[in-house]
Amino acid sequence: MHILLMPDSFKGSLAASEVCLAMEDGIKRALPTAMVTAFPMADGGEGTIAVTHASFGGEMVELETINANSEQTLAPVLWLDAETVLIESATVVGLPNAIPGTLWDRTTFGLGLLIKEVVSLGAKTVLLGLGGSSTNDGGVGLLMGMGAILTDASNVSIPPTLTGLQSLSAIDWSPITQQYAHVRFVGLSDVENPLCGEMGASAIYGPQKGLAKDEIASADQLLGHFGQLMIANGLSPALIKMPGAGAAGGLGFAIAALGGELIGGAAWLLAQPIVKQAMKEADWIWTGEGRSDLQTLSGKLPLQVAKEARRVNKKVSLLSASIAEDALTALSQQFDGCFSIAHGCHELDYMIANAPQLLQNQAYQLMRVKLSS
Repeated sequence: MHILLMPDSFKGSLAASEVCLAMEDGIKRALPTAMVTAFPMADGGEGTIAVTHASFGGEMVELETINANSEQTLAPVLWLDAETVLIESATVVGLPNAIPGTLWDRTTFGLGLLIKEVVSLGAKTVLLGLGGSSTNDGGVGLLMGMGAILTDASNVSIPPTLTGLQSLSAIDWSPITQQYAHVRFVGLSDVENPLCGEMGASAIYGPQKGLAKDEIASADQLLGHFGQLMIANGLSPALIKMPGAGAAGGLGFAIAALGGELIGGAAWLLAQPIVKQAMKEADWIWTGEGRSDLQTLSGKLPLQVAKEARRVNKKVSLLSASIAEDALTALSQQFDGCFSIAHGCHELDYMIANAPQLLQNQAYQLMRVKLSS
């Protein structure tokens, strides 16, 4: 029996690669001869660079840059080949490392510096994972880090932050037009929020990054002002409302402004030839996540795995840390069985601390059911 493992991380507990290891241990306990292939998955957010490296290899290197707080840091970049590089926003401007309460002064400038450096080293395709950022600067920092010139009414360079957008008066795009003309940019994200408005970056993701409720309208207005100046410089007006433009506090917008494309992180991983071939060869596919609920059905990674599995006529089961009771019926229509490691009345801290063993045990029991049928 050939089982293909394609889980997301169990956030706060296990990385996707660790989920795969626990599942495989349970499978091999029940059937030592089972062939297990693991492709840890991610959606463009935290862990994307790690799972891509684990699944597809490449050369991981660390480069100097600055984080969201403008402090020196080392950031991993993954060279998939001599001309293709993956950068993960969360490793540079991620929320866990940001100083609380300073959203207005956080910047994506360090991401721009990284892009500038990898292009100088020969990158012709730059993949940027967009999830998990602590920033909401519309990507102004990234663009300025790459070389774009944004100035105030006195022709003085603005700070590359949301605060800086308050004084933004003019944009000189020419310094980066030719420099990056040969580079293909791809933003990896599974959110579809536009840059501005009720579903925009500030309104939906700002509060979890420290944006106060009474600051949302101001932040949204500043991103809109930035967008309008970009339009005045020749950018298509459609990009402000483009699905995904609001990803990572507007980094999606910056990627689109560079002529790049925005695609789902999970969709990109699933489209890789080695993954497609593994799905065709597997007898049974397993996926999972930390919590499966009604949001899973809106297009989260496990559902995308299930849809791809159906396309190649494969059985696909869901094994998650927990499953919302109100979503079980709907989830059962998408998966060949939905299973959770949450048994009994254990506290969350216990579940997190013992997740590997609980997951291994459930994988073992799931295999025993399969073998006895």
